[in-house]
Amino acid sequence: MAVHVYWLALTIPAFLLGLWLLVRVATGLLRATRASVVAAAPLREVVPLQIAEPGDYALLVEGQRFTNDFGALDYSMRDGGASIVPLGGVFGRMVVSSVDRVRLQVRTFHLRSAGEVTLHVTGIRGDSD
Repeated sequence: MAVHVYWLALTIPAFLLGLWLLVRVATGLLRATRASVVAAAPLREVVPLQIAEPGDYALLVEGQRFTNDFGALDYSMRDGGASIVPLGGVFGRMVVSSVDRVRLQVRTFHLRSAGEVTLHVTGIRGDSD
């Protein structure tokens, strides 16, 4: 009977430690995801965005959960000098979900200089959010 007491004395602290670590990791991921948003704008056919620093970026779209609103969209981007910014595909998409909304990574791109870029989106349905 004494063996069961030792197991209980070990498993309860281990469970509490695991629960604490899970909460810390989840809140850290949420904080990092929110802090990483560089620019946000409504989805339109032409979307001007101001990017403060050069570097690698990901293009994400946000909409209602369990819809195929993003499936028919196609994207192109131009920088301030009207040069085409190459958009790369995504391997292993990042998805951020809530109860009724989802944010989905659709493209990646690299900017050589800070400034305004213009995102062109085709395939937007008139009834989509």
